[in-house]
Formats: sequence, C-alpha cells, structure tokens
Amino acid sequence: YTAQGVQKEAAPDYQKYVTEIFLRAMRGFDFTKEFRDVVKSAHRLLPYFAFPDGALPPVGDSQGDKKVSPLEKNGASDLVRIRGTDVVLKDLSRSGIVIARSAADIPFPEQWMLYFTGMAYTKSHKHGDELSFCYFNSGQPIITDPGKYAYEYNKWRDYALSANSHS
Repeated sequence: YTAQGVQKEAAPDYQKYVTEIFLRAMRGFDFTKEFRDVVKSAHRLLPYFAFPDGALPPVGDSQGDKKVSPLEKNGASDLVRIRGTDVVLKDLSRSGIVIARSAADIPFPEQWMLYFTGMAYTKSHKHGDELSFCYFNSGQPIITDPGKYAYEYNKWRDYALSANSHS
C-alpha cells in the first residue's frame, strides 16, 4: 500500500481483495498500528473507487465485475464547487490515482465518475495504461479499459496488456 492507502498492484479489484484479506487477518493477528491504519484507509477508499453502480473500474487486471458499496456520503474535505455544482474530488495523485465524480446525494441516473490512473509501482497486475481513464455516466460505463481479459497468455492477452488497448 501507499501511504494514502492505495494498493500498489494498480487494479481496483486487488484493492478490494487484498484489503478484505488483511481486514480478516487483523481479527486474529497482531499488526503494527501503522499497518492497521493503512489497511483501514484502503477500506475507506473502496466506495470512492466504485462507479455509481458499485462496480469497480476495469483497470489493470480488474475485470469490472466486482462490486462494492458505492459512495453514499460526500466527504466534506473532498467536495469542490465547479460551475455551481458540487463535485467530489479524491486526490490520490501521490499514489497515481485521481477520482472526480458527482456528489453522492444526486439521483443515480444523473451520477457520473472519472477514474484516472498513472501509477507505476509494479508490473504485477499492471497493464500498459499509463495515464488512462474510465468514464461512467447516466447509469453505465461510457469509456473503459479492457480489464484482465484472461490470464492465459496468447495474442489477445498481450493486446489487453498493451498501451494500444487502453483509453
């Protein structure tokens, strides 16, 4: 994890998966307070990572089929006003992610989200998607990345990993 609580494998599915494993492990094992705090921060980030329908963006080796509870409450420190509209801006840029989204309290059909990524911590579960983004609007993904595609290595997996297949 980064100091901001972002899992370094560059895939929102792994943010969920690894964080849930550590949350379960923390019930029976002693970890440092610093590590427990980072894992709790990682868990609090999951609703920000989720599209308004709860799906995690298909970035890196994420498939886009994992769901979490979407953002239900705006963090006051994350709200900015743009052209008279409240926008949630989650600045995780030190960790390689910035999320801009509609405020959580507007009706679902009107919600939107932009998920930007540009991290390069590891090649594990990472694709050639430097500075790529996913965009969700009007109840559906509009621009996405290919996600995992498959773990069997062939020409289609190679393409899914390449920069050419990303936004």
